[in-house]
Amino acid sequence: MTSDSEDSIHFTIISTAIFATAFFGLIGNIHVIWAVKRFPELRTKNGMLLCFLASHHCICLVFETLSGIRMRLGPSMSRTQCYSSIFIYLYCINH
Repeated sequence: MTSDSEDSIHFTIISTAIFATAFFGLIGNIHVIWAVKRFPELRTKNGMLLCFLASHHCICLVFETLSGIRMRLGPSMSRTQCYSSIFIYLYCINH
């Protein structure tokens, strides 16, 4: 069995990885959205689909960041509260 201190270290490592990945992912997605908006030659079908995908991925990364915050702070919630807090994330990740 693992001790509580080992679990805490694991949660710290995982949440830090989530924050770093989300930070760099958001920067890249925002650049894609900005490029499609800024340059008219990128506003093709493929460019708009890529922009749409990047915007949905931004929403997913924000929810992953919130998940990392919950891992750090440790509040538990019921199943109903959990679903109501992530249903937009579930829609975006499946869309």
